[in-house]
Amino acid sequence: MKSHPILTPILYICCLFFLSYLTIATSTPLYNPVENIVVNCGSAGSSKGDDDRYWIGDEGSKFAPTEEPNNKSKTSEAPSQVSVGSVPYMTARLSYWQFTYVFSVTPGPKFIRLYFCSDVYSGFESSKDFFTVKAGSFTLLRNFSASICTDSLDRKDIYKEFCISVDENQKLNLTFIPFTSTSMNYHALINGIEIVSMPMDLYYKPSVPVVGQTYLINISYSSALEMVYRLNVGGGAIQAEEDTGMFRKWSVDKGYLSSGHIGPHNPSLKPKYTEIPKYTAPDTVYQSARITGPDSNKSRKSNLTLGLLVDAGFNFLVRLHFCEIKPEIHASGTREFCIYIDYQLAEERADVLLWTHDNNTPYYKDYVVMIKNKGNDTHRLSIDLHSRLDADLIGAILNGVEVFKLSDSDNNLARANIAAPLLDQQQPTGAANESKSKKKTTSIAIGSVLGLLVVLTLVCCMVLCILKKTKHYGFYHALAKWWWWSRPDPYKREFSRRARRLIGNEESHTPFPSDILNQVQELPLFNFEMLVSATNDFHQSNKLGQGGFGPVYKGKLSDGQEIAVKRLSRTSAQGLKEFMNEVVVISKLQHRNLVRLLGCCVEGEERMLLYEYMPNKSLDAFLFGMEIVECKQRYSINKPNDI
Repeated sequence: MKSHPILTPILYICCLFFLSYLTIATSTPLYNPVENIVVNCGSAGSSKGDDDRYWIGDEGSKFAPTEEPNNKSKTSEAPSQVSVGSVPYMTARLSYWQFTYVFSVTPGPKFIRLYFCSDVYSGFESSKDFFTVKAGSFTLLRNFSASICTDSLDRKDIYKEFCISVDENQKLNLTFIPFTSTSMNYHALINGIEIVSMPMDLYYKPSVPVVGQTYLINISYSSALEMVYRLNVGGGAIQAEEDTGMFRKWSVDKGYLSSGHIGPHNPSLKPKYTEIPKYTAPDTVYQSARITGPDSNKSRKSNLTLGLLVDAGFNFLVRLHFCEIKPEIHASGTREFCIYIDYQLAEERADVLLWTHDNNTPYYKDYVVMIKNKGNDTHRLSIDLHSRLDADLIGAILNGVEVFKLSDSDNNLARANIAAPLLDQQQPTGAANESKSKKKTTSIAIGSVLGLLVVLTLVCCMVLCILKKTKHYGFYHALAKWWWWSRPDPYKREFSRRARRLIGNEESHTPFPSDILNQVQELPLFNFEMLVSATNDFHQSNKLGQGGFGPVYKGKLSDGQEIAVKRLSRTSAQGLKEFMNEVVVISKLQHRNLVRLLGCCVEGEERMLLYEYMPNKSLDAFLFGMEIVECKQRYSINKPNDI
């Protein structure tokens, strides 16, 4: 056979290309976890689960929980095995008292997955599961009820996933603490526990941008995370055994997508992991996507939007997975879009090919979003991808979403305002001894406050009784004075300090002696403008009479109270003397049958005394039929008793 020398270099180049592609595709192997512990709680021996792993029963094994000798937990089979029908949901461990699982593990970050099945277990009421779960110093769940959660989801089973880093020479303790109540017993339950190692840098990152801020956040190993959502956008569900070695479950995006189109699905696509590790997500995540398009006109008006319900008052890690799987898009600048998280701009010009330099190449972007507590327990976290109108191809693309809740400064992942179903709840059993002294102190404080409130109530009642008596015994009772000054009536609040300064100083032609000055300053002061308004500018129709002191006018204050105003005549030396005498003498006299002196006015040369108005005139007018010519009488016919 005749040889063809020209074919030799061609075959050589093809072999190099194939080997290069094979190296790229397999350079990053799937993850092989150091720990892969699965415990089937409430059972003995080992049982094979749907994920092809053998779950070890905690009964009589090294994974048996530690608990008080006299407060042992119980094991039970789930009566509704037909509805769930798989390990670890077929058996459960339940207890009215605290119990702890202790795991000896290597240092580093771990997945912790807790499996619960709500059912009617022997000796326990299904609706009375209410408990707290702690992992070391972290509170993973507080006041948690599997029955409430499963009822809301219309299913029997549920699982919770967390990420925690274990320090050197440290054991991983998982403690279950039932709540106690004075009127009923609550219990804790657990069906399965899973602990799987993870790569050091999978979710713990040193510098993650904060949406809407200019700084970065360090998600350190001292933090705990709770997986809230893990979605295969545009694709189907991914089971634990189909993950990259860490047994993560990926859900469909059905029910979370507000808008967006189904993109291409290419199960034969071989992702090229040149930018991120291959264990980041299964190939299936990057073989499907949702995009806005291909109709460019429609894309101008539509966005790709996800709405996810999260707990308020926490920070969240949002990871978005991308892979450009459209073969016709092979250059950066072709598909560009904006990313908004919680209605805040996270990425102004997202370009997958700019990040990956090639299509069919997976990539992810991490963001931290701060969800403040504005009075609501939950918050709708929105993830919006908007098309850029200046891009060559108008449209956005998204392959996957992961959302994690970050622990707060108190190492807490549980919602802050979750309360026990009964008002007579107490502390968890494990914390009862620690808070005993605090309870005693709180009880003493509450008792003291209640005692003080009782005393104050009695004092207020006494004051009200005394004030009621002041209506009969005159305005100048000490409490009556306090009541007068504390009233919010505007004419009592506008006593000018200038009027006080005018008494006895250089602006007054006749300085007052110090003893008279002190008496005047004890009276409520009315300003001149207020009395001008009350008497209609001292109109003649309001004049009641004339005496040696001066004229007397009827007036009405802004609150409707009628008064009698004695205005000192500027030409009367006797009037000034009477003014001084009345201030000194009358202010010291108080009786229920005496007309009350309400106050005075001292501004410039004006001197006026204000009395309560007597519509039935004075006593001598009633007895002798005399006209009132001067308002100097001090007896009233309104209350003729005890004269």
